[in-house]
Amino acid sequence: MGAADRAYRWTKQQVHCFLFHSPVLQNEALFTTSWILPQPAVCAARAVVFAYCLGVLVANLVVNIVHGAGWNWAAYFTTLTYVGIAMYFGLAAYNTAAAWMRPPAAGGVPTQQQQTETEGVVRVGGLDKDGTSVRADGTGLFPETPPAPSAPTGNAIEEEEGEDAPDSVRISRSTTNRSSRSKRTMHSSIVYVDHEAALAGSGSGSGPGSAGIADQGEGEREDTARKVLLASQWLLYESFTCFAPLVTIVYWALLYPTSDGFAAVADVWMGVSMHAVNTVLMAAEVLLLARIPFNLMHLSVPLTFMTLYLGLVYFMVAVYGFYVYPFFEARYFGGYIAIVCLLVVNIVAIIWVALVLLHYWRDRAYPRWAAAFRMRRLEQALDPVQDPPPAHELPQSEEPEKELDLNLDLGLPSQV
Repeated sequence: MGAADRAYRWTKQQVHCFLFHSPVLQNEALFTTSWILPQPAVCAARAVVFAYCLGVLVANLVVNIVHGAGWNWAAYFTTLTYVGIAMYFGLAAYNTAAAWMRPPAAGGVPTQQQQTETEGVVRVGGLDKDGTSVRADGTGLFPETPPAPSAPTGNAIEEEEGEDAPDSVRISRSTTNRSSRSKRTMHSSIVYVDHEAALAGSGSGSGPGSAGIADQGEGEREDTARKVLLASQWLLYESFTCFAPLVTIVYWALLYPTSDGFAAVADVWMGVSMHAVNTVLMAAEVLLLARIPFNLMHLSVPLTFMTLYLGLVYFMVAVYGFYVYPFFEARYFGGYIAIVCLLVVNIVAIIWVALVLLHYWRDRAYPRWAAAFRMRRLEQALDPVQDPPPAHELPQSEEPEKELDLNLDLGLPSQV
């Protein structure tokens, strides 16, 4: 029992550190904004894709039920992958809409104009020739100014006495500063805190400060729920961005050549949507809509999903005697199921590495392109170039221009 309790506490601590100390999850804009499209367009696109995927799933389930195959509908990896893609786009649309409608003062993602006024994270070339910084938002050149003076501390002795304060005041002031620095250091370090116990303790309080404690507990719960939603979106994004091309490759390379094709137009639509359009949708998400990074160390997540699915496959074999896919049958590859599993793992690993490289290129190329585009717009706004008017609009002189007689300049007789 002690080992199980330690394992539970360790797991809980790791989940807490992942949710509250991951730099990616602290930046909600990575999940709800795009390098190319504005936030409302991203929200609308994700909602439309979610509705499309949901319609395909419902139509596919109805067709399988009509043909008497509804009992094994959820056992196919294609179906589960499409369900995961629909879940991702639905969750991403919800997070984007929530961040868009939430005001920045309440923790929402600031708009592009507000980011322009307050940030400028990516710099292009550092400082310009005149000593101003060139920002990636492209709205202008912002001079490097010294930090603003700090606000009054509220300590009357410190404000009035200043450097002429007595030694006792200086000693107490330095002790207070050291204690506050130590508190900040302890707060900034990764320390596990049992939030459930803290919230339970705060709920039993009474008095004038109990309302503020209750509001603080409510804010912590909302922040925790928001972090859980963002973490779920991140893991779904990494997993099904990898599974979509896996389904496309395996189906069109191994399964479709041995099938009878599509019998009806509806089958063509559903088959293409679930085995080809799925990859197109995830590719559009990666290149157009998302800014979510791809972590190389998260490869264990899709491998865990694949392991659980393998258990589902052989559960179907043991209970119903049904092989979801023919290459999972023992007679394939000389009865070595491990070969099939190894091939699938290798394909997943190759796709994963390719996606990591694609995200590495995207996260470095797109900011440079966006900065260059906005800088061109800035230069055009500061120094507009006016095109010359057309020839027919040029002012015409009333008298014809007199031809210059070059012979006069040369001392030669003029031609009559």
